[in-house]
Amino acid sequence: MKLAVELGVDRQYNVVSVVTDKWSDDANGELLEENNCWLRITRKNDFFGLHYSTDGKIWRFVRAFGIDMNTSISIGFGIQAPAGDHCNESIEELSVSNTPVQNFRDGS
Repeated sequence: MKLAVELGVDRQYNVVSVVTDKWSDDANGELLEENNCWLRITRKNDFFGLHYSTDGKIWRFVRAFGIDMNTSISIGFGIQAPAGDHCNESIEELSVSNTPVQNFRDGS
C-alpha cells in the first residue's frame, strides 16, 4: 500500500493512495493547497485505515480496506521526483505506535 502527496497531471497536489493485492489501483484523493500534510496509516489485524491532516489535529478519511497480511510487516518512507531533475523536500516528523484508531472512518 502507498499513501502519499503527489503532484498530479493537473499540476495540483493531492493525497494519493494505492493498494496492491494481485492488482494495483491508484486513487487520487482530495486536492491540497500546499505540497505538505500529515499522513497516517493505521492497522487493526488485517484492516487498514488511511487518513491525512492539514493541521496534525483533525484527520480526514482517505480510505479503509481489508487485506491479508503477515502479523509482522516492513514499512518504508521516501521522497522522490520520478519525472523531474530535483526534489527539495523532507520528512519533518515520524512516529510509530501500537495503538490503532478506534474509528477508521473519522480517524478518532
